[in-house]
Amino acid sequence: MERDASAERHRRAAVAVFARAPSSGGKSRLVAHIAEPRLTSLRAALLADTLDVVCRFGSVDPFVFYTPHDGGHEIAALAPCAVTLVAQRGGDLGARMLAALRDLIEVRRHAPAILVGSDIPLLAAEHLFEATDALRRNGGVVVGGADDGGYYLIGMNEIHEGLFDRIAWGGDSVLIDTLTRADRLGVG
Repeated sequence: MERDASAERHRRAAVAVFARAPSSGGKSRLVAHIAEPRLTSLRAALLADTLDVVCRFGSVDPFVFYTPHDGGHEIAALAPCAVTLVAQRGGDLGARMLAALRDLIEVRRHAPAILVGSDIPLLAAEHLFEATDALRRNGGVVVGGADDGGYYLIGMNEIHEGLFDRIAWGGDSVLIDTLTRADRLGVG
């Protein structure tokens, strides 16, 4: 029995970028300020930078959970290392993130498992190290808050479904709502 507990503590970590293929649109807040094709180039550059940070971090298995379903080749071309590509599945953003974490933790047996956004220009390996270290030491959930009221990073060692239910995704209270739920679930 002790052997199983030890193996559970030492599972390999995964960092997954949650991405949309740059040519498929998205980032509607930017559309008013930047026209195509520059907008697609910007989306590609932001994603490439995020993938570079994840690939250079090392000591984790890198993944990309992507949309649309035919966008995998476009994303793979931006990755500076071998990443495992998985098409996103589920309904709203919360359901898709939950499905990705469930895939990493329960199917592929990674822990900790961390999701990051694809357009985080200030993301650094230090953020990934701090998140994986906190999860290895304390368990629970880690969340990296964004200036717009959402978050750029969420990680956990086990699934906490309640964090993803009935959230107004895209709103300015996503971070606060998620942290409140984490506290209620006793994983904050």
